[in-house]
Amino acid sequence: MSVGAVSSYQFTNVTGDHEIEAVFAADLTANGVPHWWLNAQNPARAADFEAASLADHDGDSRFAREEYLAGSDPRDASSFLEVELSKETATVFNLRFVASPDRLYSLQRQAGLDGAWIDVVSRVPGQPDGEGQMTFQRTVDPDPQVFYRVKVETP
Repeated sequence: MSVGAVSSYQFTNVTGDHEIEAVFAADLTANGVPHWWLNAQNPARAADFEAASLADHDGDSRFAREEYLAGSDPRDASSFLEVELSKETATVFNLRFVASPDRLYSLQRQAGLDGAWIDVVSRVPGQPDGEGQMTFQRTVDPDPQVFYRVKVETP
């Protein structure tokens, strides 16, 4: 028997052993930002979590939802997901960035900027090294007009 979402429940007429199963779900905004995270950033925003998740609190052109996914601080415009590009050899390059173990990362590419992004590496769990960094290593693309981006998701 399910009693639905309640703040309390009283058992009556209990005459024998019973089993209780309680299922808890995170309080999330419609776009997946946990209420606890928004509240930790600024308890005054707790009045409207939906609006808080869609606001740019530090003026860096990133919504709080994007800051949550990136693991950056929505109160600090200098805090953002930064991808560093370095050439390993003449034919291999690395894309390196700060990663969180509770996120999934995809590397996407696009020839030009008018098409669809295509997954090159898809939904890799964050595996930061000792410095919190994660690296995608790729062979240099023969197309001179190729663009890459790192996509971040929660599991």
